[in-house]
Amino acid sequence: MYVNTLDELFLVQNVFDYYGENVEKKIFATHHDMLNLSPEWRNYIDAATDIVVYGDERDMEVWREYETVERHVWEHNYTFSFGIINAENLPRTLINEVCFDFFCYYGEGRLAPKFYFVIGEYSKALIEKFAMNMSFNYSNLINDYRSKLPFTRKSDLTVGVLSNPYSAKFIRVDHLKSDTIFDTLYGDVRLIFVNDLDEIETFIEKWKDHIGTVAINWDDDEDVLDLLEEYMVPRICHVGDMQFPDFFEQYDAVDDFNIYVRDDSDIDGLI
Repeated sequence: MYVNTLDELFLVQNVFDYYGENVEKKIFATHHDMLNLSPEWRNYIDAATDIVVYGDERDMEVWREYETVERHVWEHNYTFSFGIINAENLPRTLINEVCFDFFCYYGEGRLAPKFYFVIGEYSKALIEKFAMNMSFNYSNLINDYRSKLPFTRKSDLTVGVLSNPYSAKFIRVDHLKSDTIFDTLYGDVRLIFVNDLDEIETFIEKWKDHIGTVAINWDDDEDVLDLLEEYMVPRICHVGDMQFPDFFEQYDAVDDFNIYVRDDSDIDGLI
């Protein structure tokens, strides 16, 4: 098993803890170039019957080379997540759940939102509510996380802070035509205000093959739910629940259950 972000590592480990008791496995979260230097890693590759890879197209190209007749490579290709909320119905509890989505994993990986669409007009008062929530609940943890980043990632954070539009501390407000909407957030919140669902539908049509999870407000977003189901979005969840999908809750094209849970006679090794 190869993963390259914290959320994927957590997800995979959780799956094995509950469902992979009899599966021989090894999880690697080290860059492939470093793994090449490890004899232990090479031994696991040679013994594996299945290799499960999370990552982008570059990761897939590397790991496809290890596929043989006896060894299958399962590809969890790149996906991203986002949320959709309505500016007219944002009580404090819902704002906190949105902030929690962004805080978990500090904006890294497929289970952390790249942004939230906000249907409605931009409101400075609303931005201040988000900023107060982030500052009160999460600022100390985010600052501690950022202080421990390696130098290259601190540099990336600095560039992001300088190049992204901030409306308040921890709150970035962007637009759909921006080049920065997929940048790593390192704990920030990114909001994109839109006029209506038509703008969101245009975005979904363009990116539907790479969408993993969309969070919505179950209580009042029936039109949003209809739209997402029409485009067969793999996973739809409530705001605040993005990071912890149930094992049986599908969110990409690879069926994990068929890989991890089989008759013991079918499994010799899994990496």
